[in-house]
Amino acid sequence: MKRKYAQLRDIEGEEKRVGKFYGSAVDYFSKEFGISKKDFPKLEFVSGERAEYDQVNNVILVGDEEFAFHMGDTLGEELGHYVRANLKGRVGQEFSEGEAHSDEFFGFLGSKFLYKASNESQKGDYFPEGERSFESTYEFNTYPEIRKELLDTKREKDFPGLKKQYREAEEEGDETKMQKIGKEAEKRGFGEHVKSLLHVRPYHFASETDLEKVGDLKEFYSLSDKEARNRFFRKNKRYGKEGDSLEGKVIAGFVVSLLAFFLISSRTITGNVVGEFVSQQSINLIPLAIAVLCGCFLVYRLVTFKWLQIERFK
Repeated sequence: MKRKYAQLRDIEGEEKRVGKFYGSAVDYFSKEFGISKKDFPKLEFVSGERAEYDQVNNVILVGDEEFAFHMGDTLGEELGHYVRANLKGRVGQEFSEGEAHSDEFFGFLGSKFLYKASNESQKGDYFPEGERSFESTYEFNTYPEIRKELLDTKREKDFPGLKKQYREAEEEGDETKMQKIGKEAEKRGFGEHVKSLLHVRPYHFASETDLEKVGDLKEFYSLSDKEARNRFFRKNKRYGKEGDSLEGKVIAGFVVSLLAFFLISSRTITGNVVGEFVSQQSINLIPLAIAVLCGCFLVYRLVTFKWLQIERFK
């Protein structure tokens, strides 16, 4: 069905409005990350419900049906993806799923950055619910609720069984069977399920991350996938490198103390060490020293990682 002229006119008006805000958003990101404005992706409008950063062609695609939603969050996320790709030298290259989780993490934080950078008028027009959160992204469902929903879907639609069947067919070289299983997986919604898995966990940890504590955002967005996940995909975030430094000091202290005890204990200590119950008895402190130091180190590790989130979707 063809759209009415009034509808088209409304869409054109929205495109101009969104395009103007996009220009402001580029200014904010360019200033913060030191990237030339001419290097930022062009904004293109397409039909349907769609929003994505095309890394190969360096363009942000936004569907006209997205106008009904929160354009501030949408543009912020896609610009966050671009900044991450730019700083990692990936613009113009094919997207790799190897760093998909950290990419979605930084994309979500792009929305939070744009909200903070926008003026009050822009916040009112493009961020009707304020700064983005996990709950606002998922219709006010919490992370545990969404995670349970995904796990239930995984079991109900037997995605593990389909994956097993596909691997077996692949090992047998049976392409006909592989295609059949692929169609069945598509019918059950496996593609959408995988897409959700790639977003939910990173969004959860990004929602908890406080950009005010990060410091240098350019350095932050340049972190390796491994370091980003080790430091921020956890309850007790490691802003800066204090956590790593503290852990290193504890380990170093453990080693030095252990060596010191070995040296001191190389000669046995005699005498009335424990009162009247021990007399003229040699006491070797090495086992005690090891036990105490190991205990202290284990307590430190338990406290540090008490709330570490290890939920992984397989």
